[in-house]
Amino acid sequence: MIWRKANAEYRTQEKLIEELERDGHDTSKAHNLLAVIREAQKAMQGHRDRIQEAIDLFKQGFLKGDQR
Repeated sequence: MIWRKANAEYRTQEKLIEELERDGHDTSKAHNLLAVIREAQKAMQGHRDRIQEAIDLFKQGFLKGDQR
């Protein structure tokens, strides 16, 4: 699943940042960027969940065609 791959990549990036920290590099920007990426991922997962809920309701007949 795509989220597992994304989480694995996130952990890889965290490990790289830790390595940079051990070598004495400033990693504040890397930490900030990783936090932004994680928040974006959470938002996308939330949107995905809402879309799936709408699809499920539509299939059950609770929603009709155009709901604008």
